[in-house]
Amino acid sequence: MQAAASGGQWLNQLLQAIAFSFMGRYHAELGEHEQARRVLESALEVAARTGVPRDAVWPLINQAHTALGSGDEASLRTGLEKAKEVLELLSGAGADWIDASIEAYHLVTQMHLALGEPEAAFSTSAEVLRLAEMMPFPPTPERYFFVHSRILRALGRGAEADEYLQKAHERVMLVASKTKDETLRRSWLENVRDNREIVAGWERRRGDRVKG
Repeated sequence: MQAAASGGQWLNQLLQAIAFSFMGRYHAELGEHEQARRVLESALEVAARTGVPRDAVWPLINQAHTALGSGDEASLRTGLEKAKEVLELLSGAGADWIDASIEAYHLVTQMHLALGEPEAAFSTSAEVLRLAEMMPFPPTPERYFFVHSRILRALGRGAEADEYLQKAHERVMLVASKTKDETLRRSWLENVRDNREIVAGWERRRGDRVKG
């Protein structure tokens, strides 16, 4: 293993690796997949120079996130391995790494769900929810609830799925109710894909109940 860099050099390399990793993620979200691949590989190369294995966590997370967006099985399998590698790196890590742990478990969960493996997705989704409860302000609880709802529905547990869908909807609408700027509120409800799907899904379930 490469020797750890000196203090100032280590911090510069770490910040560069993290910056590259999120640049790669944004390139992927824009559909610029080749550029994303190159930037993410650069992020991992820079992280390796620090000599600290856990410095690769965010580059690996963003590689996995990029793979999730591809949709094809080979990429999903590769992304799943990247996310699992993160969990291995974070084994025994303290509370300072809880956000990265949640992100990695959530990625593993989504990979399994996208691959048609709801049983495997359920256990990691439960871990996401457990870790999120430990945080005063978990970053995106509505997404965790929504994915858990989808898993439960895939497992044939419709009543429980509706409960988690309701939790997701309540969280989305809580944020919307506290957003006074109408443009930002509309963007939160309409331009964030998961939020849009949560609202639409909840309205469909309510409509089904009325018809039933």
